[in-house]
Amino acid sequence: MTPLKKSIFLLFSIALFSSVRAQTLDSTAIWDTLNYSLRIVYSTPDDAMELVELAQSSAQTLRNESLIARSYNFLGIVYDVKGMRLEALGAYGIARAKADSLNDTRLYASAVNNIGLIQWQQGDYRNAVINFQESLTLFEEIDAPKGVANTLNNIGLIYTEQDRLEEALEYFMRAFKAYQNIDDMYGESAALMNIGRAYEQGDVLDSARKYMYLTLNLKRELNDPRGISMSYANLGVIAEKAGSLDSGIFYFEKALELDEQNEFTSIMAQHMSALGNMYLKQGREEEAEAILLDGLYYAEELGDLKTLWGIHYRLSELYAGQEQWQKAYYHSGQYTAEYQNWRDEEKEQEIINLQERFDVAMKDAELAEERRDSAIAAAKLREQNATIVIISGVAVLILILALFLVRRLRARQRRLAEEHALKEQLSATSHEAEMDEQRKGISRDLHDSIGSQLTFLSSTLKNLTWALRNQSRPTEQTLDRLEEVSGYAQKTVSDLRDTVWAMNRDEMTVGEIMLRTENSVNQYREAFEGIRVDFETKGDEFELLPAKKAMAVYRILQESLSNIRKHSAANQVVIVAERADDSWKWTVSDNGRGFDASKVAKGSGLENLKERAANADMICTIESSIGKGTQIHLTSA
Repeated sequence: MTPLKKSIFLLFSIALFSSVRAQTLDSTAIWDTLNYSLRIVYSTPDDAMELVELAQSSAQTLRNESLIARSYNFLGIVYDVKGMRLEALGAYGIARAKADSLNDTRLYASAVNNIGLIQWQQGDYRNAVINFQESLTLFEEIDAPKGVANTLNNIGLIYTEQDRLEEALEYFMRAFKAYQNIDDMYGESAALMNIGRAYEQGDVLDSARKYMYLTLNLKRELNDPRGISMSYANLGVIAEKAGSLDSGIFYFEKALELDEQNEFTSIMAQHMSALGNMYLKQGREEEAEAILLDGLYYAEELGDLKTLWGIHYRLSELYAGQEQWQKAYYHSGQYTAEYQNWRDEEKEQEIINLQERFDVAMKDAELAEERRDSAIAAAKLREQNATIVIISGVAVLILILALFLVRRLRARQRRLAEEHALKEQLSATSHEAEMDEQRKGISRDLHDSIGSQLTFLSSTLKNLTWALRNQSRPTEQTLDRLEEVSGYAQKTVSDLRDTVWAMNRDEMTVGEIMLRTENSVNQYREAFEGIRVDFETKGDEFELLPAKKAMAVYRILQESLSNIRKHSAANQVVIVAERADDSWKWTVSDNGRGFDASKVAKGSGLENLKERAANADMICTIESSIGKGTQIHLTSA
């Protein structure tokens, strides 16, 4: 512990002991100590544990049940950071039971959410989702924005594990905006890291790398060495996936350096296992063996079965390759046994231990509830004896009032029923109109883009069939046409995917529109050879737009790029999305030959852009002159 941290720790200790000796009901010192433990838990978890235990002991001395319950929730967080998941579950279970007996909804929701996090780490996704949904409902009921943000983030984790990546990204981005609204930088960094992991899992590596670098910078600002280590490890995974093994090794070595400096044993074994695997891929067998054996030691200390069987598997492969059959056989057997334990016995034992802790907590809560019920019953008896004369005197008045209220209630219920029926009718009419408009839009996309491409493919294939039948061997022209057909087929598939993508979404972010447009340029890079296309977003790229408007913007950007490629002779294009005057504006500029905008014929491709924009309640304007390039502006109507 540094001298500064020792001083702070001493100050909290003195404040606590002074408060207890004075036997005051002021619990500020205890509460401040618990909050400070949360600030240091990721950098010095052992120090945080000492503070929580000190605060809990002081709360018990003062018999402050609310603070005792909260101290168990904080204790669970420290156990989780230290990798002691069973202990964390037990502490969260006690916090939940005590919160229930105290009718403390906020604490109850927090404990349930934390239990769900542990279940997610253990792979128990079904129960984790149940707990996350319960906590989200409770946090929304009591208007607790941080609790809502945390739970949205956690639900995204479940969807990531289930490979439902679009849904995961939606929840992570909602969580990120919620954290931004309450200036929670740590929450922002957690959401950004999860966005990067989701993109990495979906093999969108450029986006994964972008968000992981944003996470790393935030973690550095927060002075969160554990978060920095995890960011390095994620960058290592992304680099390995991208084929850069040297970079992957570099990032994991940086992560391990931080793990060893700060004694992050809960993640050290996982990082050693991954780094050992990379050493094996590079043929650095001695280094791989050393790091894997170290990882085996830490995994055994933690009882991390999933990491254990992974390391045993890699060691068995290493020794088999070296023809050290006895060692290979040993680790192969250990791998099989640990894997089976991870899947069956460990989960069963965890459930037994958790049930025991919950039983103890529930018994404590039941005893407290019995004492409270006895006190309430005695108070009620005294009140009944004192007020029986008054009750008999006003009984008639109460009856009259009750009849009056019943009549008013029935009238109000009838009025509400009529209003509800009217709202449902209006909602159904609005929904049908929206669905009809969406069908028309999809039909127009299929006709304008995919229909024309399929017609071209059909005609060209007929001509090529005739040519191949009348040629002893394909000519160079025939082969070129075949390659052209292949390109059109690929574009048709891409356009069809875009249409399906739009059909499955109610809203899309500005960032998704720009990223998807950029990906379409990268996909057909050969067609854009010699043309530099730059993208820039000025505003919140996570802002959501209705799917109809977002798809129209995407199609207009695509068609604009296609026109530039075919007709402009430009070598530079800039696409800018800018938030201005409460709406978004897109500008596509090129340095091509330009044209006389006043002589554009009706029915041309540029007129089609304006028509598509108008159908989405947007305005498309075109500025151009000969020799000065072209600018296409798209704004909301």
